[in-house]
Amino acid sequence: MRAKNNDYTAGSADPFANFRASEALGVPGVLSILIRMMDKMQRVRSFVELGALKVKSESVDDAFLDIVNYAILAQG
Repeated sequence: MRAKNNDYTAGSADPFANFRASEALGVPGVLSILIRMMDKMQRVRSFVELGALKVKSESVDDAFLDIVNYAILAQG
């Protein structure tokens, strides 16, 4: 989770920096997190419906871990 956060926030010490950035577009940070969670859920749904994913570098397990991490951030 820390490594991914580093990639999205350019190493900022603020774990919410990526989500606060959405506020510049009028999207509340927590809503931004929920949208990203939905993206991951859609990826899992695609896997369930199709039985495979085209992008092999990110597994369904990765999508589930991302959902968990987003939920932790939303709780924060």
